[in-house]
Amino acid sequence: MAAKQKYLTLLFCKIKDSYYAMEEKKRKQITSEHVADLRKYSTNITHLVCTGFNGQYDQVALIESEDLKTIYDAVEAFKLGKKGQHIEVVDAVFGIKVENKSDFEMIGKR
Repeated sequence: MAAKQKYLTLLFCKIKDSYYAMEEKKRKQITSEHVADLRKYSTNITHLVCTGFNGQYDQVALIESEDLKTIYDAVEAFKLGKKGQHIEVVDAVFGIKVENKSDFEMIGKR
């Protein structure tokens, strides 16, 4: 029996200079509120703080769920939260997580 498929979204984000221009106390407050806003999606969101070769992004948010509505709601909460005004979503990727290729049925033929 095939396991339920999971949908996923990768948000490639860049923290804006406005965030770093704030006093440390204000950054901590905004970050704390951001975390509280996203707490109900804590089982769906994984943050990857990273660096790359071209510097286009410095954070990747991985959002996984078995339903698209949860992904949509989590992305909206991420973008519209207290810290969202200081985060630019540079790029996004959407897909279906395939753990066992034999369980995945493609729509159409290749």
